Amino acid sequence: MRKNLPVIFVLLIIVWGLIWPIASWAAIPFGGRVTSVIPCTCNWELGDFSFCVEQLPVAGPPFLIFTTGVSRLYSYFQLLPGSWILGNTYPMVSSCWVGLIPFCVPVDGCALASVISIVGTSGVGMTAGSGSPL
Repeated sequence: MRKNLPVIFVLLIIVWGLIWPIASWAAIPFGGRVTSVIPCTCNWELGDFSFCVEQLPVAGPPFLIFTTGVSRLYSYFQLLPGSWILGNTYPMVSSCWVGLIPFCVPVDGCALASVISIVGTSGVGMTAGSGSPL
């Protein structure tokens, strides 16, 4: 058994090295009220259509990137100004560019913003404590 101890120790270090990067991809929570949504017309890095979402944050960053095909939208599906949002972001950043190629400029605040993984919304005009109408 004592001869196998160094081998077991090395295997544990290898397994920990494989698990650690996966554990560091933890979700980053955010939430607040949407103040503006800007379509990113010049984005090509993720291959899908994206939006820069500016929020008045209760938690998380004030600027977020919603990308079709990457981000998942839940609840009332109202990613519009005035709605409340709550969700998680990936631990990666993207950017939002507007204009026509080759005349693209970055959107202020969304030059480097977190990419939304999941987001749920309230209905437009609903307050934090109003609940749903019957």
